[in-house]
Amino acid sequence: MNELFSSLKALLSSENKVIISLIGLSVKEEKALVKNDPRALVEITRLQKQDIGKLVSLEGRRAEIQQQLTRRLRLEEGALLRDILPYAGEERDELMRVSEELKKNYQKLHEQNAINRMLLRQSLNYVNRILQVLLPERETVYSSTGRVETSGETALLNKSV
Repeated sequence: MNELFSSLKALLSSENKVIISLIGLSVKEEKALVKNDPRALVEITRLQKQDIGKLVSLEGRRAEIQQQLTRRLRLEEGALLRDILPYAGEERDELMRVSEELKKNYQKLHEQNAINRMLLRQSLNYVNRILQVLLPERETVYSSTGRVETSGETALLNKSV
């Protein structure tokens, strides 16, 4: 059973390294968004997808090991790491440390991604405003006969108030 706890610790450490990489990529993404650098964004997105793939794989293996530990320890199905930790013996302190570090890094990643989402929304709003000015929608008007028609002209400036 000690080998399962060692494997769990190794997987959590590996997940932490991937999360740290994702944090670095998110910081680069923020800088690319501020500089409006689409080439850098494409490359960063490619690297993020790779890291996310690694993370999904590691998380799947971690869940398998945790499930094996749950069965061997005869704990209730779906036991969490905190339920398993009291049985970890020598690995307990190190597992707790790695788990806490992983939790902190997930929080950092979440915060950085929130900043990037705000920057993306701001950029999208800016682009939409520019498009509205340059390509205004055709106006719906009443013709001299009283029928509703769409104006064939588009003004360069939006005249609506």
